[in-house]
Order: sequence, then structure tokens, then C-alpha cells
Amino acid sequence: MTSPTTMGREPITIVELEQPRCVNRFGVSPCTATGTKCYNTPGTCTDVPNIDLTGSIKWRFVDGRPGSYDMADFSDADNPKTGAIPCVVSVSTSENEINAGSNLDGRSPLGVTGKVTVTLDDFPWNDAAGDFYIADRAGYQAGKPLPKRGNFWALWSARNAFYNDMFLRIYDGYVGQALADMRQRLYVVEKVDGPDGDGKVTLSGLDPLRLAGDRKAEFPRTSALDLFGSINSTTTTIVVFGDERDVSDAFGNTGSRRYIVIGSEIIQYVGYTSDGNGRFTLGAVRRGVLASVAAEHSDKDKVQRAGRYESLQYWLVLNDLLANHTEMPSAFIPLSEWNLEGGTYLPTYTTTRTIVTPTPVVDLAGELTQQGLFYIWWSEYDRLIKMLAVRAPEGTPSLFTDETHLMRGSVLKRDPSIRLTQVAVYYNQIDVFGAKEDDQNYVNRFTAVDGENVGETRAKSIYAPWITSRTQAVQLAVRLLIRYQNVPQFLTFTIDAKDRAAVVGSVLDINTRSIVTTEGAVNTKRWQVISAKELRAGHTYILNCQTYEFIGKFARYLADDAPDYGDASDAQKTTGGWYAQDDGLMPDGSKGYQYQ
Repeated sequence: MTSPTTMGREPITIVELEQPRCVNRFGVSPCTATGTKCYNTPGTCTDVPNIDLTGSIKWRFVDGRPGSYDMADFSDADNPKTGAIPCVVSVSTSENEINAGSNLDGRSPLGVTGKVTVTLDDFPWNDAAGDFYIADRAGYQAGKPLPKRGNFWALWSARNAFYNDMFLRIYDGYVGQALADMRQRLYVVEKVDGPDGDGKVTLSGLDPLRLAGDRKAEFPRTSALDLFGSINSTTTTIVVFGDERDVSDAFGNTGSRRYIVIGSEIIQYVGYTSDGNGRFTLGAVRRGVLASVAAEHSDKDKVQRAGRYESLQYWLVLNDLLANHTEMPSAFIPLSEWNLEGGTYLPTYTTTRTIVTPTPVVDLAGELTQQGLFYIWWSEYDRLIKMLAVRAPEGTPSLFTDETHLMRGSVLKRDPSIRLTQVAVYYNQIDVFGAKEDDQNYVNRFTAVDGENVGETRAKSIYAPWITSRTQAVQLAVRLLIRYQNVPQFLTFTIDAKDRAAVVGSVLDINTRSIVTTEGAVNTKRWQVISAKELRAGHTYILNCQTYEFIGKFARYLADDAPDYGDASDAQKTTGGWYAQDDGLMPDGSKGYQYQ
């Protein structure tokens, strides 16, 4: 089988556009449409209340090279897959980039979103695929070639006015490989432009993490509720009117307890009854809760649902925000992997917070990842959102050298602007209605200082409304200081396809002549890949790496029944942690564990 290590390999790129398609049939119950038959797309549907977009069609395209690339599958009428149609002109990608610890200023806390741009030629089309009702169209004659309807992309654009839930897949492989064996990347369709005067069409897609970065996604969402009738500060019979979902939906993990905000008062209720005409009486009302004060309110005052999380791990808060309060499909979040990572490295990290105004989820995600000491990114080849604690790598990273892995043209840059010598964390927020970035709105502060700093002081203040304990504030300050107390360096280099297993998020030990000690010896350093891009599809890739300062033996949480150090196995010593002796060494003379 052809692979990245095969001599004479011939790269090939397959573009797949997946569009949702209605599985109903025109005029057949439950569809009640009449008149001109649709193309089973939202843009051509005349019975929208009964549309069922659980089907799909996958259009496949390849460049205009000679040869046949038949990968069609029409065995499932509701989910067909076409063969590869030769019309691709170019495929261009921009790399996504992770922002570990949300510390790279000027970048989204979720990192930089990757993008793909596909340019294709338009071509004559006869609806040979994708039309359930081809025999009912004008010009159809049984046993005769299908009549040309027009050019493919002109027809496609006319029939698909909306791009909701459409995906682009880019398959990178080699001639002779099965599609399932090729590397696959997934993008959400952003827009389709053209055809232009030259018959060119451009498909644009973004990596799915952009669904979380859409600033229209808020938590809690803006409520469509108003107060029905005036109330004084002791009234416990409260009626609201508006959208029932804003009364019933969960905003947090408080179970049957729900919270609304009127003015600067937070009111708790449990359940409700519908009074008809959009009015709802709240049940088991408690006034002036969560350190707020009960007050008088007037008829038609706006009512806003509040969101609240109680004693929940940070990564689970983020999972709830992404899965339930954005358009992000939960299938993109490997929660079992998140739980394993968080349970291993962040088991004591829990948070309690009340959010009283609609806030972009992307902003909350940035706060959670920074204050919860983890980060997420779109893993393009796994097609999942990966999550990693700010920690030392597991095991020994792969070693890349000039002789075996690194191609010519590496570039080393330094960014003193993000170096840190002092980190101050303000925590225990006083007033949830007050300014988040006001140090007077916090009870406590912890400051970590690099005592060995001989350069300029570079301080960072973190306002942490998610943190309530000193232990978490200490760990946040210290871990960020460990990673950024030296001038962060960025190394860009090119690798061959045989080494393309090094992807975004990978940690590598790199030995290159570009980096030496003060004595001139080659200095092996540890790096993390923060972005990657194809330079020549199927042949070469550019990696951009950031220094990764976790070098040494770092302590990890152990179970309560863990053995003493002297009785521990080698595997337990590698994945655990014990206190060192007064001299900083372990009983066997090895170096003590470092704080991470």
C-alpha cells in the first residue's frame, strides 16, 4: 500500500462536501408539500414544519488529473456518496494555533482558528445524483441520456441558500490508497462564493472550534422574559411572561433550582406552573439569594435567567458550555478523554460561580482554561477537541535532530513581551454585578515572584472570578511563572511526510545546531507544536513550536492507598509523586519531584 514512506509516492487530495438532506419524500406523509417538487434541501422546501434533515449527500471532488477515482456509494438512498469529480483547482489551508494557558496576548483564548479554501471549476451537470425526482423533471426520457440542467455549482447554489450543518472534509493521501486510509481533516462550511465570470467557485471552511468562538453564543443567553405585575421586597408569588424555555432550561448544574435576575436581585425558584397566554408562576421562590438583596420591582421589568455552577470541575463546566450553549456538536468533545486528563492532573480543581449577564461563551472559555490550568484545541486529524492540563508531558518525547528529522530552513524567534517574572491572581469575587477586572472586587490576592530574575520586571495580573480557594490561586500563579519565566522562544522548521505524526499539541525534544549552550555545544530543548501547515501536500509540513519549560521529574496526584517511595514500582515512581528529604533528594539519591 502507498504510504508516506513509499518511494515515488504520488500525493492526491480528495475534497468532500457534506450537505444535510431531507429524508422525506415530496407529498408523502409526513411531508404535505404540493406543486413543484423540491430538491430535499432547506432552500427548496415548501413544507418547513415537516422537514427532516437527518440524511445527507457527500459530493466528492478531485483535481483534473487523468485516471478514474470511483469511490461512489449509492446503497443508502438517503445518504449517498458520489465518485470523485475532477474539478478541483487548488486547496489552501491556514493553520490553527493553540494558546496554552491563554497567555498569548492578541490571540483568542481558544487559539487561532484554522481555515481551508478550496477553488473549483464549474462544470455541466445533469442531476445524475442528488435528485429523488429526476424522472418527473422536464426533458426526462426513459432510456435516454439525462438532459443537462446547467452548470453544477450554479445549480447547487440555487438549491442551497443556507450552509447550516454543512461540512468540508479534506482527504490527504497517495494514489492507490483507499479513502479510509487517508488522513482526514474536517471543517465547518463558512461560505460558498461564485461561480465567477471564469466559472470558478470558492468553498471556505473553518475548523469546528469556531462554533465555540462565535460571539453570538452566550451564557446565559439573553432571556425573553418580563415581570407580570409589580412586587415588593417580600412577595414570593412571582409571575413572569415570555418564552417558556427561558423558565425551564438549565443554565448550570444546580438541578431543580433555577435563578432569575431582576435589577440587582437574584431570585431562586424550583419549578413553575403555566397560567396560559405565556404567563408562568414560579414555584418555591426565595428572594435575595446568593448575597443579593430583595427589592421592589415594577410590572414589565426585564427578567434575566442567571447561570450558576456549583463545585464542578473546570473542564466539566467548559464541556457544558460548549455542548449545551453553543452550536458545537457534542460528538466533537471526547468527554471520556477530558475526564481522564482532568481526573489525573486536576482532580481537586472545582469552581463555583454565578453569571448574571449574558456573556460570550468564548470569553468564559478563556477564563476557564486559564484559571483551570488547561487548554483546548481542534486536533485536525483526530477531528476532536483535545484537552490538556498545563503540565509536564507523559513519558519521553520523541527526539528530532538535524540529521534525521529537521529539514533546512529552521527559524528561531524570541518574544520577550510574553515573558513573566511576577503573576498576581485576584480571587474570591465580592459582587457578581461588579466589574470583573477591578481588584477592589476581590477579597484575596496571591502573588508569585521569580526571585532569581535579573532582568526587567514583567508582571501579569489575573482577575479570577472562577477561583475561590488559595490553593488554586497558588497553582495558577506558579504554573504560569514556570512556563513563562524565561523568554519564550518559537522555532519554525520543516519536516518530511514520514514524520507527520508530529501534529499540533505534540511535545518534542529538538536537537539542532541552531540552539547551543553558552559553551557552544548543541543544546537539546523541549518544545510543543502550537501550529502546523502543509507546505507541499503529501510531502513536507511546517511546524511552529513554542518552548515547553516542563523538563525534569514532576509530581502527580496519587491514590490514598499508594505505597511509600521505597515500596513503589518504577512505573509508579514515573507517574506519581513523593516528598523529598531535607536535602532535596529522594531516599535512593535521585532528584526530588518538582511542583507542576
